[in-house]
Order: sequence, then C-alpha cells, then structure tokens
Amino acid sequence: MEAACFEKTLGNDCNSNIRFYKLDGTCCFAPEALLSRAVLMSHEELTFRFGSSIIVIRGRNLEPIWSIAAEDRLMCVREIEEPADEKAPWVREIVFLDEGEEPDPLPFPTET
Repeated sequence: MEAACFEKTLGNDCNSNIRFYKLDGTCCFAPEALLSRAVLMSHEELTFRFGSSIIVIRGRNLEPIWSIAAEDRLMCVREIEEPADEKAPWVREIVFLDEGEEPDPLPFPTET
C-alpha cells in the first residue's frame, strides 16, 4: 500500500496545527490559526502563507488537499514517491520560504 500524501482530521474536529514532512526527514508545523492565505495556483502548485512564512506544495492533482484545507481539516502533508495511479494526489516537493523569498519556477510545463 502506498503512503498517502496528506491526512485530514476525523469527524468534525478542526485541526490546530498543520505538519509538513519532506522525504529527507525535514519537517515543520504551522499553527492553523496563523494561516492567512491558501492559494491553489494550478493542479500542480498550492501555496500556504503562515504569517511571514510561505510553504509551497508541488505535485499533481492537489485539489483534494486544497479542499481539506478549505474545511480547516488538513492535518499533515508529506512528500511521497510518485504513486502508480496517475489520478492520485502526489506531493512531489514541499518548499519552505521566508517572506520575500520567491520559489524557483516549476521545472516542468504546467497544464493549460
């Protein structure tokens, strides 16, 4: 069984922290209360702004993560190896940035 790239809280519980895990073992958490903006840039990029920090999620089919975040039920996001199912959500990369930093452009063409 493949690892899921995100988890949501169960039942009607709202989440207080969102955790982010990279394949290299780097992780961070951000209090959901500090989330000031979440933007689904495309099917391949999702950006979260927590105070002066920005977390960029890149991958494929990220809409389910966006939907769970909009419900205040996103518990964690993790980078995973590419799943065999091309329709499954895939978090290929998580980028941690401070305010004023810009992420590198996507290394592959985005869908039109």
